[in-house]
Amino acid sequence: MKHLFFVILLFFHWSYSSACDCIMNKNLEEAQKLSFEENELIFVGRVTEIRNDGSYVLEIIELFKGEIIDSSFVNGISHNTCSMIPHNLYETWLVYTNFNSEGNISISQCGLSRSFESPYYFGSGFFPPPPPDINNPIKILELESQILDIKKKALEELKNEILLLRKMKKIR
Repeated sequence: MKHLFFVILLFFHWSYSSACDCIMNKNLEEAQKLSFEENELIFVGRVTEIRNDGSYVLEIIELFKGEIIDSSFVNGISHNTCSMIPHNLYETWLVYTNFNSEGNISISQCGLSRSFESPYYFGSGFFPPPPPDINNPIKILELESQILDIKKKALEELKNEILLLRKMKKIR
C-alpha cells in the first residue's frame, strides 16, 4: 500500500511539473552538456534544513562546477511554481542551479536536478505506469515490480551522470 501511495504521489508530482513551461530535451547527453554550460553551480548536496516558508539549506557533498566562498552550505528558495522544494531532511540531491541576486539558489523542475530517492528528471521517460485496480493484489505486485525496475534504471542513469560530471570537472 505504501508503494501505491508513492505511485499516486509521483503521478501528481509529474502532473504538477508538466504545468511548467519546460523545454524537454529527449537526448540525455545533449541535456547534460547544455545543463553543464548553462548552470553556474552543480553539486551533490544533502538537505540539512527545511523551513516553514518553503526555503531550505543544502550541504554540498561534492562540487562539480562553481564556487562556494564562505561555507559548504547553500540556501535554497522556491520562487515560482516551477521550483522544487526538498521534502525530506538528509535527502541527497544532484543539483544544477544558478545563484539569484541575494545569493540563494532554486531547484528547477525543468532541469536535470533530482533527488536520489526520486531520481526521475523532466524528460527522462522513466515515469511509473498508471495505478492498478486496488482490489487486485497481483496487479499491485506487478506495478510495484515495474516501479522498482524503472527506479533501478533511473538510479543507474543518475550514477552515470555523476561519473560524467566528475570527468567534466577534470577537463574544465
